[in-house]
Amino acid sequence: MEKTPQRGSNIRQSILTKARDFRDDVADNLSDIKEFYGTTQHPLVGGIRDGVDSLTGETETGWAIGQIRRIDPAFDLQLFFRGHGGLHDSVGH
Repeated sequence: MEKTPQRGSNIRQSILTKARDFRDDVADNLSDIKEFYGTTQHPLVGGIRDGVDSLTGETETGWAIGQIRRIDPAFDLQLFFRGHGGLHDSVGH
């Protein structure tokens, strides 16, 4: 059986179509999982969500320091505290 350019092109097109369909199915399923995870009232999922949020969440202090560093990339927190004589003790360090 001799392969023709047309047949090879059809096979490539078929593979690409199936790959796109698979990608779309995976994206749809992930979207459904994210929606369920974000909206469910199940206590186990809620506990997992809270645990993940506490591990990956940013504290208010971290957010504030990030904003300062965005404005002043050279900002050094240790130098800042040294310049304010013991202020860091009242911040919880």
